[in-house]
Amino acid sequence: MPSTASHPDAIIETALRLPFQFDPARLEEDLARINSADWQAHFNNSIYRGDWSGVALRAAPGGHMALYSDPAADTWADTALLEQCPAFKEVLESFACPLTSVRLLRLGPGAIIEEHRDPMLGVDYGEVRIHVVIATNPNVECRLQGRPYHWAAGECWYADFSCTHSFVNRGDTERVHMVLDCKVNDWLRGLLTQLGEASLPRMPLIKPAPLTIPKQIETLDDWIMLKERVALMRAEKCCLAHERIKSENGVPARNTSAEDGFCRIGFCSREIRDHQLGCAHTMVRYQLQDIIRALGNSDIMTAEDSTSLEQLLDSAGNEIQFMDHRKGTAEKHYAILHEQLNNPAMQPSEAALLAASEQIAAIDIQHGAYVKQIGSIRDRVLAYLEAGIARESAV
Repeated sequence: MPSTASHPDAIIETALRLPFQFDPARLEEDLARINSADWQAHFNNSIYRGDWSGVALRAAPGGHMALYSDPAADTWADTALLEQCPAFKEVLESFACPLTSVRLLRLGPGAIIEEHRDPMLGVDYGEVRIHVVIATNPNVECRLQGRPYHWAAGECWYADFSCTHSFVNRGDTERVHMVLDCKVNDWLRGLLTQLGEASLPRMPLIKPAPLTIPKQIETLDDWIMLKERVALMRAEKCCLAHERIKSENGVPARNTSAEDGFCRIGFCSREIRDHQLGCAHTMVRYQLQDIIRALGNSDIMTAEDSTSLEQLLDSAGNEIQFMDHRKGTAEKHYAILHEQLNNPAMQPSEAALLAASEQIAAIDIQHGAYVKQIGSIRDRVLAYLEAGIARESAV
C-alpha cells in the first residue's frame, strides 16, 4: 500500500500534490507487463505531435473507444490488463471514491500535447482528473495555465484540467501517467478541501453574451465589446457527444418515450452551448457571422474578406449540422448491433461491429477538422478586432 504524508506546501499555484507516494519500482514492473501491441494511439489526434498513446485499465463495457472517457457511460469495469498489474490495482484501491475511466497515457520522446482544455471536469462538475506518474525523465514538463511543473515518478497530482494545460517530453525516454477520472464524493471533496483546492484557479465564469451585434462598429467600446465576446467563443472538439447512447450494465439504455427508443446523453447546458462554436445546437456561430459582417462594414476588413469568411463559416456550420444527423444514426446502428450480441439468433459479425465503430470514429474525426477550421476563422476575426482597437486607441 502507498505511504501517506502531510504536505504543508501542497498548494503549488495551479496544481495540488496529493498525499500519496507510490513505489516507482513496482509501478515500473507493472508497466513492463504491458505488451507493445496493447498501446493505442490517442483518438484526439488534432492536439498532439509524436507518440501519444494509451492503454485502458478501466473502461465502459462495449464502448467503441476504450481510451475515451465516455460521459454517457453509467457502467465501468476493470480491464483484463489491470488484473495482471498488482501495483496498479493498489493505486486504484487507494481512492475511496467511484472511478470511471482509468488509463495509462504514454508520451514518447520528443512528443508534444498542445495547449487545450478538458471541458466539464472539476470539483464544480462533480468529476475530477488525477495523474499518477508511472515513468518520467527530467525533461518532461507539464504546463497548467502557463505555469511549468515537473512531476516525479510515484507522485500523485490534481489540477482543474478544464483550465488550459499542455505536456511536452524533451527527453530520450517515455513518460507514462496513470490518469484517473474520479467522481467527487465526501471523501474526495474532504481531501481536496483539506489541501486547499478552493485556492486553485478555476475556469472563469462565462459572461453573458451580448444580445445584439451592432451593424456598424463606431466606438472604441464597440471594438472592445466585440473582442471580449469573440474571445469567449470556444472551438473545441466535443465529438457531438450529445448523440451518444447511454449504457446500463454494459447494454445500450432504452427509453420508450424517445423517438428512436434509445436513451441518449443529451445536450450540454445552454451556458456551454452559447460559447461552443463546434456545437450542432448553438446560436454562437450566427453571432460570429454577424461580427464578420460588421467588420466588413468597417475599413479594417475588406468586403471581399468578409464575404469569404462568412462563406467558410456557413459551409463549416452546415457540415456540422449534417454530421449531427449522421452521428445520431451511426450511434443507433452501433447500439442495435451491440444489443444483438445477447441474441444467439442475431449475433452480428466482428466485422460488422468494427465497421460500425469505425464509422463513428470517422465522423468524430471529420467533426474535429471542421471545428479546427472554425477556430481559425475565429482567430482571424480576433486579429481584425485587435487591429481596430489599436487604431481607435491611437486616435
